[in-house]
Amino acid sequence: MRCAPFTAALTLLFVLQLSAGDAFAVVTTKNALPLHKSEPPMQTHQYITGEAARIWPGTNGQELITQPDWTAFFDGSHHEIWDYIGARTEYYNVPVDNPTIHDGIVTYGGRHAGVVIKSILWTPPTTSRDMPYSQYDASAFNTSDPFADPLDNDDGSQRADGNLTAGSWPWVGNDIIEGAHEEDLFFLHAAFQILYDMYGDAAFNPANDYLQDEFYNGVDYDAAEAFYHHLWRRTSHNDSDIYMMGVSWRNCQSSWDEVGVMPDIYNAHPSPIQIAEGYWQLALDYYLGQNGKVQNQPLAYYFLGRIAHLLADMAVPAHAHCDPHSPVWPDSYEVFMGDTEIYAQYTSNTVPLFDASGNVTGSEPWSYALGDWPYKSFDYVRTQIPGTKWDPSQSNAQIARDKWDSQTDLFHLFWCTAEIADNFDSDSANGEVDNGTVSAGGYTEYELRVIADALMPQAMISLAELYKLFWDAVNVVPPAPPVPDIKANGSDGPITVSPGAPLSITIALDAGDSVGQNADWWVVAQTPRGYFSYRYQTGWRKGIYFYVQTPLADMASTEVWTDLPPHGTGAYTLYFGVDNDADGKLDQTWVDSVSINCTTAPSGARRR
Repeated sequence: MRCAPFTAALTLLFVLQLSAGDAFAVVTTKNALPLHKSEPPMQTHQYITGEAARIWPGTNGQELITQPDWTAFFDGSHHEIWDYIGARTEYYNVPVDNPTIHDGIVTYGGRHAGVVIKSILWTPPTTSRDMPYSQYDASAFNTSDPFADPLDNDDGSQRADGNLTAGSWPWVGNDIIEGAHEEDLFFLHAAFQILYDMYGDAAFNPANDYLQDEFYNGVDYDAAEAFYHHLWRRTSHNDSDIYMMGVSWRNCQSSWDEVGVMPDIYNAHPSPIQIAEGYWQLALDYYLGQNGKVQNQPLAYYFLGRIAHLLADMAVPAHAHCDPHSPVWPDSYEVFMGDTEIYAQYTSNTVPLFDASGNVTGSEPWSYALGDWPYKSFDYVRTQIPGTKWDPSQSNAQIARDKWDSQTDLFHLFWCTAEIADNFDSDSANGEVDNGTVSAGGYTEYELRVIADALMPQAMISLAELYKLFWDAVNVVPPAPPVPDIKANGSDGPITVSPGAPLSITIALDAGDSVGQNADWWVVAQTPRGYFSYRYQTGWRKGIYFYVQTPLADMASTEVWTDLPPHGTGAYTLYFGVDNDADGKLDQTWVDSVSINCTTAPSGARRR
């Protein structure tokens, strides 16, 4: 969830809210403006996105701290995903033309000008259209007028002359880090078109008014709605609610019922998993070059970064609870974790130790092995996950299992992440475990660190599992097909049979991954007198008939014939094949053949 810099009018409204006696706690940070955990001074999203890759695909067992470490890693063997994340880096030497970049901010570099950033100290170049993901012209991007839009691109026309980060799409949208950043900046109509095609509901039609303003710009009225789909559960919405404070959030669904949103639209606004579904399809299409998309793997990773942003949001209690927060009502945990001095204390293998006042006294290790978290398992979500279990009102376990199994693993990952986070209190919503006991009276730094100790590692775990899920999806190893083999005199042919020469026909089968699949087997000869088929235990018969119907299994080389069909001299082609079913129809799914030229029909034919 992002927030924009306060304007004078918003500050006044904020003061009025406080004077009215609304009780909510705000923990400030040294970089409190803008209130946004993926802006240049608050790069929590980008940081988590990078740290997760240390869990999977990992760093070849290397710690990667110094510049020589990172240089050797990128110059040597490393997983492809790292080329779209870059080194863990820190901004320094702030350019005078872009004061939004803050010295000392820890993040991951992504790519710049098509090249992975390997430097652990990064000096942002002069502002240009081909700029690093985290730079933009703040004066053009933000506005003090909530009903004015200085951006040119409101309709997907790929023009954004007033905004350089928005202008990076689609020209330099080419890494995971940039996608994680820009998910907080603007809509992508292409994702909504996919959802519109999937569900057919008018709420997803990219032509709808509420989707027209692609870019979030300050406190722009329409574009503020871009962030409703970062909240996990919602059943009602009020378009007049600019700051997301007048929505009837009390009508939120319980989280297990999120499965019901798969075609339900939350009164015109999709949920995070639905948006992620659209991005997921785009990521697959661009990576594989399918469904009319030209292969563009950097762009595929950009969409993966947008999914990573949405998934990391699910590890924030306010997002899991659907607890509204905005420029005038920031979320305490989000603001606290927006400080680079705080979030950078949480790594892929350590969390800080702290005393009762929240003062850090050291660190302690933690670890995660990919797959240890059984987020796909029905038994886990039904009986073991902390807090509300899957489909608690359904007493029939099989029906509940069928609901769970009907969803994708991407859904499972989002659901489990949100279900863990909503055990904790947020500013205005009680956690399923905390039950309001922590947030009452506002948060202490100690209490916020307790939440972070659980949820920062969880966010990294969830994103590591996301990366593996994507990698497996684009690197599907197809099942090994059956491989039939037919030989004449031990040869694949063609061969010539001289008068009186011996002839032996053998067949063999490597069933591959289809062992046990019921199938038609065929041994067919094309002869000078037409087609003949060899029938198991029967012999040759004119016409096309299967050899046998039986489950596929490995078969060593077996002699089935010691002569040709008695049809004289000429050219023969013998075929051996198996189908992917047992319907008696010749499909020629997997087939091999051998050609024989018979100069004189051999005598003494003998069948096996």
